[in-house]
Amino acid sequence: VLDGKEEVEKQHRENIKKLNAVVERQEKELSKLQTSSEELQEKNRSLQAALDSSYKELAELHKANATKDSEAQELALSREVQAKEELSLALEKVQEESRLQQEALANQ
Repeated sequence: VLDGKEEVEKQHRENIKKLNAVVERQEKELSKLQTSSEELQEKNRSLQAALDSSYKELAELHKANATKDSEAQELALSREVQAKEELSLALEKVQEESRLQQEALANQ
């Protein structure tokens, strides 16, 4: 009976050693996974910050582009108005010259 109990105790010790080895392996694996998870989370935060920065820069570029478009339209409109005024003045000048020529012809 004593030999049987010693044999069972020996098997229990071996099983405990095996279980301790499994636990130790799992703890190491868990530690690696936690480190990997932390690194991935940090990388994710970094990428998210870069993405947010890119979105902000893109929004600023859209705003600047809209401003430039508005300025370009305003400049084009200003030039168009200026051209119309110049044409109007030229037309008035031609009409005045024509009137003077008609008066000169009428006088002759």
